[in-house]
Amino acid sequence: RSERVLCSARAAVLLYDEAQKLWVPAGGVPGAGGAGPPPPQNPPSCVQLFHQPGSLGFRLVGRRLGPEQQV
Repeated sequence: RSERVLCSARAAVLLYDEAQKLWVPAGGVPGAGGAGPPPPQNPPSCVQLFHQPGSLGFRLVGRRLGPEQQV
């Protein structure tokens, strides 16, 4: 059986930088970071959770959206 999407959301994706003790935008937007919401130049991403019933596996996928794209 094939993989299926369990849920999909539009979100700002951040990664925690342990060295700096800051949340930074995924994808390395220059000059961004810090606590709170990401700056305007960090476009939203489409994040989807996939499930593969045969292997009981899950996969999380994020794709950056362009200015003209919407979810």
